[in-house]
Amino acid sequence: MRDLLFRTKSWHSWQHGLKHEDVHLIVDLGLLAESAFKFLYVCSRVPELSRWRTFTALAGSFPKDLSHLSIGTHFLPRYEWLHWRSSLKSARLPRVPTFGDYTTQHAMYLIPPPGANVSASVRYTTDETWLVMRGEALRSKTGPQYAQYPATAELLCEQKEYRGPAFSYGDHYIWQIASRELHATGSPETWLRAGVNHHLAFVVRQLAATTTSPLAS
Repeated sequence: MRDLLFRTKSWHSWQHGLKHEDVHLIVDLGLLAESAFKFLYVCSRVPELSRWRTFTALAGSFPKDLSHLSIGTHFLPRYEWLHWRSSLKSARLPRVPTFGDYTTQHAMYLIPPPGANVSASVRYTTDETWLVMRGEALRSKTGPQYAQYPATAELLCEQKEYRGPAFSYGDHYIWQIASRELHATGSPETWLRAGVNHHLAFVVRQLAATTTSPLAS
């Protein structure tokens, strides 16, 4: 991040004829942990902070894979959301950055290794955590394979965190699989798509419910 903000100063000599007021500035904080640095520090490193058209802090804390989790249900903290939300309480923050994250994905994209035997897992965003339901490897010859998805969807629909089929396309998809309305189990791709769609709908509502949210700062 230090290199990015240093380059921002020199970039303003801009050979494009742009001013700060013309530019949407996104600061990518990368992968966050529980003890991440404060947004106050980020703001102190941004030159001409008040002049940028918008100012967004982008970060993620979802793990790169689920191999460290046992089969079953887990709740993983959404550190980027927790840090951003706590920053709203700081009277010293000169400008609250617009919130940005990497949805239910790792902050640094890694190409899956060829032939990876991934698990039948579901990722579902909640108020402060991700609900992760990790299944068995899909190509295990002794396991239930893709039949795990409808069973997992049923369990998810019974969780208090499930928002109902009308909440988003992703939630409707989960309900369709759980109720057997769709005669398919889905795949890692379709389940990832459903989780990301739910996440986007969920976060938009979270931001709208935050009265001080700088949706267009």
